[in-house]
Amino acid sequence: MMEQSRALAAEVRDVDEMWRRAYGRAPSEEERREALAFLERQAQRRLSTQEALAELARALLNSNEFLYVD
Repeated sequence: MMEQSRALAAEVRDVDEMWRRAYGRAPSEEERREALAFLERQAQRRLSTQEALAELARALLNSNEFLYVD
């Protein structure tokens, strides 16, 4: 999963594109706010932007929305 998360993070430009690739839709305003806050917290931990995006990608790829089709 980490390898796939890093690969997804390497291909995207922003949170919206990551959501579209993972879920096939744009994030809601609340999801976007939470994702950007998450990335900010990762930056405070001194992770690179790429590492922070990979962590966000991992969360999306491990979510129920990604794993199960409604």
